[in-house]
Amino acid sequence: MPSVSKQQQKLFGLALSVKRGDTPKSKVSKQVKDLVDRMSDKDIEKYAKTKRSGLPNKVEMELESLINKIDEEWSDKYKRSIDCNNPKGFSQKAHCQGRKKK
Repeated sequence: MPSVSKQQQKLFGLALSVKRGDTPKSKVSKQVKDLVDRMSDKDIEKYAKTKRSGLPNKVEMELESLINKIDEEWSDKYKRSIDCNNPKGFSQKAHCQGRKKK
């Protein structure tokens, strides 16, 4: 599997250096130590040998959180359909109380 970002490639390059004994374990982070302990030499090398050209600097994991946030939000159509004179459930009651404050 190739690395998906420059940062990931660097991380696995450092892990490979530790695995081969070129860099002491005391000089690296816990994340690198975990990689060295969990993965084989060949698996680490697959990630480390990826060419950096064309890779983004860092892959944002925030994209997943944004997608989840969008799924959790109510649509405008649903908000307009809520009857604040007769709200159903705690969430609708809280929504109506928030609208009254405005």
